[in-house]
Amino acid sequence: MSVSNIMRERLLDLAWSLWTGLGLPGQIDNHYDHAIDPEPLVIFTAALGDADPRLRNEATDWCIRYGSLVSGARLKNLLAEENDRVRARYGEFAETVATHSSIRWPERTTEREHKPRKRPRVQAFNRQAQMVLRLRAWLGIGARAEIIRAFLAHPDTAFSASDLAVETNYSKRSIAQVLDVLCLGDVVQAFPIRNQIHYRMPRERVDHLSEQLAPVPVIFVRWPVVLRVLLATFEAISRFESKSDTVRTVEVRAFVEKLDTTIRAAQLPCPIRSQSGPSFWGEFTSWAVAVASNLAAGNEPAGDRFKARWNSAPGQYNGEVMERGDLAIWESPMPGGSLRWTFGFHGKQQPQDEFDHGVRYPTVNDAKRTAEIRQFTLDKKHLGVG
Repeated sequence: MSVSNIMRERLLDLAWSLWTGLGLPGQIDNHYDHAIDPEPLVIFTAALGDADPRLRNEATDWCIRYGSLVSGARLKNLLAEENDRVRARYGEFAETVATHSSIRWPERTTEREHKPRKRPRVQAFNRQAQMVLRLRAWLGIGARAEIIRAFLAHPDTAFSASDLAVETNYSKRSIAQVLDVLCLGDVVQAFPIRNQIHYRMPRERVDHLSEQLAPVPVIFVRWPVVLRVLLATFEAISRFESKSDTVRTVEVRAFVEKLDTTIRAAQLPCPIRSQSGPSFWGEFTSWAVAVASNLAAGNEPAGDRFKARWNSAPGQYNGEVMERGDLAIWESPMPGGSLRWTFGFHGKQQPQDEFDHGVRYPTVNDAKRTAEIRQFTLDKKHLGVG
């Protein structure tokens, strides 16, 4: 079996499992403890097209019945990151749903022939995997529900409005307006870090909301970027596998470089790039199949060595194992004997090379969040650790 066919099977397994979590009558249910995100799943399923007509038809029927809980605004924002082929397939899917319902998602094109099948209605979205839908039924379709989801997924993290715009796929303006209201309602608290306002939900509020929304998922995956990486990788393999060794090595290496930031934002391990010549294709396809298989099986995405790690203090190796160039978090003493957290690069001879001199974060999670957001733009070569 070709690599593209293996990837197709893994992606279909993943799609079936995610839809089963949302209520489709599927045989694969590996994501029962994940928070499943409907908008990127709709785009992902539409992009797979004719790979599995039954999956496409079942997903269409689900959307005809429950698509009112899917955000058109968020779909539009996510589609802005997709290529023309994905957008075209989505457009057909969206118009088919619209033909058989009152749902009017953006960027519809031409419907395909479809006969909706009557299925038993979901009595309640009461599974762990359906928490996002339960949250929307409670708070409505919009940025408010997505902001609450972000705080539940990262209960000890302080977000800026910009962070939440990336996390939720809503505009920064919409996020800022909702945050103002949530602050007035004492749902979240605002405080400055450097020259920017950050927001955190008090832990007791997180616990209370989790009780109200129970059962709450154990695993929160950044599905928009994860599914985008998988689709792009599948397309690349399908496009390049029939080419000569020389051509596909050049093309795939350029593809990996272009997708690098998205792979890291998805918190996926990066492909090994040490190989040269025809060996690089083998490393790349092995990586792609391993990542797709891991995700289809319901495992969490595994961050690579660029994910922020921690030590309790400079020079003490009782935290995580680190390599030179890793982003590292460590406790930094303050006047009066108190401690704050800071981050920098793990050096060759010194334990860490601090990046933001003098900047301290109140918790390790705040430092990790800032480090992981900024790591994609830090100039390692300039700092002498690349």
